[in-house]
Amino acid sequence: MGAYLLYMERTEGTPGAWGGATANGMICWVNGSETSGVQGHENSVQYTAPGDVGYSSQIRYYSAPTASINAVWSEDEVIAVAPTKDKADKYYAKDPSVVKVGNYYYMAYTGSTTLDEGLDNNVFVARSATINGKNWEKWNGSSWGGDPAPAVDAELSATETFFGAGEPSLVVKGDQIYLYYTYSDNEQGIYNVRLMTAAASDPNWPASMTDQGEVIDRTAFKGLNVDGCSVRYIEDQDCFQAVHGVNIADVNSYSVVWVSKDGVSGWEQKGLLSNNIRVRAKYARFICNEQSHITSTTPRLMIYQNGGQYSKTAWPTRWCLILSWNKT
Repeated sequence: MGAYLLYMERTEGTPGAWGGATANGMICWVNGSETSGVQGHENSVQYTAPGDVGYSSQIRYYSAPTASINAVWSEDEVIAVAPTKDKADKYYAKDPSVVKVGNYYYMAYTGSTTLDEGLDNNVFVARSATINGKNWEKWNGSSWGGDPAPAVDAELSATETFFGAGEPSLVVKGDQIYLYYTYSDNEQGIYNVRLMTAAASDPNWPASMTDQGEVIDRTAFKGLNVDGCSVRYIEDQDCFQAVHGVNIADVNSYSVVWVSKDGVSGWEQKGLLSNNIRVRAKYARFICNEQSHITSTTPRLMIYQNGGQYSKTAWPTRWCLILSWNKT
């Protein structure tokens, strides 16, 4: 009990202070300026060193020689994309989706200006000539490099406290880039999926995207804890497929499969995935190629995170083999 001061300087990596309960009364200074605190984090709080990034969520790169359940992943973790200090994505770089178009890999990710993951999110895009490089250039609103600007801006006012736009999923088909994302600007507890499209031949495609509006209506899951959709194009069925989790923090979690012929209209719920998947599963993703296509030679594997039988805080990544899904 009592008052304590943690002081850090000239640090490396992402050191921080963790609290096991609410952080009422905790004050943090970065480079001599007081920050706004935990902004709603009830269970834990972390403050990272000012010399590194604004917050600890960074997108890291690992590699494996083959995509299989027994894959051996590289030990060297490479930080590919991190938040930019004091800029539009200053607290998060997470939920990455990567596709290759021409000579570049494009990564869409969620970023935020607040510490609360559930508030004021926007979708950002970066590109790199090599998938494993550290030289990802962030979209700045008109070109690549420099201070990041949202590719999809939720345009929430200073007084609005909503999720915004995030959890992106990229697909390339023909000359079109499809950017799906979760969106909410209301308090109804519904996080539906919207779509932006652009010409893949345009090197500055984030500036010329067409808003296709809401494409997947998840009103049926109102009040349940859902995550973002991961979308793939299935070549031998000539259709788009999306999957997302439901009850993702609970023991009765499962995933829902949606299908659309053109990826824009007519999305229908087609199946459920629950067998051979551990409890508290979230962020299901089907293995695919560099355009987010599932081909006849693509391993029938799904990767996901789960909180374990008793833990909601540890989220290991797991694989499972998908043979079929239960028809609705």
